[in-house]
Amino acid sequence: MLLLAVTTVSAVLGKSSLRGMTALLVGLAACLVGLNQILVQSRYTGGMASPKSANNVTITMAMIPLLMLIIPTSNTTAILLGAFQNYGIQPGPQLFTTSSSLVWALIASPHIDNAMLLVLNLQLVGLWVKLLKIRKPYLCAGILIFATVGVYGMRQSAFDLFPLYDIGVLGVVMRRFDFPTVPVVVGMILGPLVEAQLRNAMSIGDGSALVFLQRPVSVILIGVVVAVLVLPRLVRRWMGRVQTA
Repeated sequence: MLLLAVTTVSAVLGKSSLRGMTALLVGLAACLVGLNQILVQSRYTGGMASPKSANNVTITMAMIPLLMLIIPTSNTTAILLGAFQNYGIQPGPQLFTTSSSLVWALIASPHIDNAMLLVLNLQLVGLWVKLLKIRKPYLCAGILIFATVGVYGMRQSAFDLFPLYDIGVLGVVMRRFDFPTVPVVVGMILGPLVEAQLRNAMSIGDGSALVFLQRPVSVILIGVVVAVLVLPRLVRRWMGRVQTA
């Protein structure tokens, strides 16, 4: 009951749903904001239900930029966008008219999932706790076996296993050296789409790159991208000079 009360207060008083919506680009930000709100606006200080509730909201709210703007904000939505493209489904505003049944199914699925998970988790919570006690080498081996069977079962081609293992090794190396994986996944999914739109824009501008500077919106977006790439390095260098001075 206390957990239910803390979750309810987090969603109502802490407005975790709204915070999750505004911070959907970074799930950690939603968790921190949700925790701050429950500590400030409520006498409950459980500290777990509020960030978890905000994190759950970010998962659902991440579907909004994916379906409306074709912008995946996480690994999961990037993979989902790739699945859409494989089946010839083009997300965007027109998706709500061309494939309304798919959209409403996506909207309803989180609510159905939550109801099913509530029933299952109440009965199987002991099993989940035991799974957490499995040693990591055995757990990774099991995941690798299931991934291998799944990839081979798609086309019964042994060649597909080589990209699987290569990408797996690349992921391990990236995690070892703290490289973010989300930009890589998003780049792999959105790369072909960006190249196609770039070719279309260049053809409209008769091969001139100045076509990207003819509209105020495109100029503003290019400026934002340049600022995101340059400003952090300039600020870091300036802070280093201040500390050494």
